[in-house]
Amino acid sequence: PCLRKQTTTKYSGLLLRTRAMGSQQEEIKKLFSKYTVGDIVKEKKVLHTVMSTTSIQDTLNLLEKHKIQSVPVIHEGTKKFIGIVSISDIALSVAFRPCYTREGEDVHHLTRKEMEEIIKSKSEKLEKPIADIMGLTEEGKYFCVLGEPDPIGRAFFSFSEGAHRALVLRKGDAGPCMLSQTDVARFILDKITSEPASQAKASAEKLMKTKISELPLAKSEKSKGKIVSVNASEAALIGFRKLIKYHFPDEWNLAAIPVVSDDDGKGGGGKVVETLSSSDLRGLKVEGLMQLMKPIPEYLEGVHGTRLRKQVTVEGATTFGEALQKIMDGRVHRAWIVNKDSTLQGAFSLSDVMSAMCAHV
Repeated sequence: PCLRKQTTTKYSGLLLRTRAMGSQQEEIKKLFSKYTVGDIVKEKKVLHTVMSTTSIQDTLNLLEKHKIQSVPVIHEGTKKFIGIVSISDIALSVAFRPCYTREGEDVHHLTRKEMEEIIKSKSEKLEKPIADIMGLTEEGKYFCVLGEPDPIGRAFFSFSEGAHRALVLRKGDAGPCMLSQTDVARFILDKITSEPASQAKASAEKLMKTKISELPLAKSEKSKGKIVSVNASEAALIGFRKLIKYHFPDEWNLAAIPVVSDDDGKGGGGKVVETLSSSDLRGLKVEGLMQLMKPIPEYLEGVHGTRLRKQVTVEGATTFGEALQKIMDGRVHRAWIVNKDSTLQGAFSLSDVMSAMCAHV
């Protein structure tokens, strides 16, 4: 009898918690289900585009000029959209394809003189048309397209699956535009703040107070518990190669990699001192390719004009809302999760934010 009573009490408690979670989910769904993709992009400007014959170099220059991560490509003949090329496609092309590659030998073993010879013989690759490297990454192959009437939940779902941006088709003279994870994250914070008091808003605020250690991860079974990092002493090219290696969705949808001190390269610890992302290749020119052989902090100093930028970090006990606000304030796409000793533990990204919202909407 005692055992039955104890089991019944536990079951009742679990049932109550399940019902409470279901109720919270329904209330949050009420809050956001009334919004569409069109509500997020109504103030967005018409996107920048390139023709399929535009060179890789000119595309890099465009991305740097407008501080953007990707650009739609229009076919020279048909004048129709044929896809999106991102800085990740270019990063893969630069890190593995045209330069720094010699059969049977890793970049660690190449001398400076050998590197100069490789660059001299292969640097013309940056003058190749951008269409030549389209689809090198999974996101480039299967770019996401949304419409203004689509519910916001569809954006949550697409971005939780690994996409970082989507092409939005708009009616009338507005023209198409690009929707990013950052756009959606900013919209979430704005609506939770500006909505009048209600049960739905209270449920959303409760979600924002959840510890990030209790939130669902972005969808990637292989990424769970996996920490990918690079040593600060290593060349920038090594970092980009490592980043690209783990960029594919079937491994770990990684758009940036933490640069750490005293790490064994296998997730064995170290404090985060910098962040290396695909966007750090924007504006790269042929004459600057040799800069990729510099240690990562030195390379990044040349890119950003400052050494060892302050990193956005959180702990497992940080709340969802606090972590999201930190990411927005830092104008980054992720925060590194560290322990009390500031040692790297993992990452909390905008993909994780979208995954959490997708679970509720």
